[in-house]
Amino acid sequence: MRKVEAEVNIYLTKHMTIELADGEDLDDKVWNMVIGWESRDDERYEQLLLGARLESVDTEEMNLKQKVRMAINRFDPYVLMPGHPDGAPLDEYDCLSDRISRKLTPAYTVEQIAELIGREFKRSFGEDFPLSETIHVAQWIYEYIHD
Repeated sequence: MRKVEAEVNIYLTKHMTIELADGEDLDDKVWNMVIGWESRDDERYEQLLLGARLESVDTEEMNLKQKVRMAINRFDPYVLMPGHPDGAPLDEYDCLSDRISRKLTPAYTVEQIAELIGREFKRSFGEDFPLSETIHVAQWIYEYIHD
């Protein structure tokens, strides 16, 4: 038998409603839900995975517009669930993704991409999206562009 190192990235996308008590932190509650299972046989584990999507996407063959679209759909701040059977059409954020991809160049930093995303969401929805909310999706786009 031999030991082999492997790097595995698994993204689980699951939209759900969680009840929060006053003062309760959403991230803490979700984290505690996920790590609180004793085994995969736990019924709560099965409920979480029910209807969830595990994403494994090869981005090498995708153009910039497709990569931005995938990242923005994954971001989905309004929980529209584009492309999901119970959600909005797959093209729900396309006008926004198109504008971002047209303005984007490989020279953009993660922070510049995050600022661009925030400006375009404000333009489309009239709501401010601070850097703290767009930085993770900007990192995805940056990685898609540079991988």
